[in-house]
Amino acid sequence: MIIIDILRRAKANVVVTAAIREEVTGLHGVNLVADTLIKEAVQLSYDLVVLPVRCLLIYVQVLN
Repeated sequence: MIIIDILRRAKANVVVTAAIREEVTGLHGVNLVADTLIKEAVQLSYDLVVLPVRCLLIYVQVLN
């Protein structure tokens, strides 16, 4: 997913989550596996939450 790539290149701490651990194939054939499950990720605080069309949540912590 482009948003993950852009944010990671900008040195943001990106956490990709999903309801289940399953590989997802994006529109352009890129495979992605979540870093953690949603139930684990919601225990922390984030600066930004991205909700793409697919079943992944992307949490971002901005590093100062």
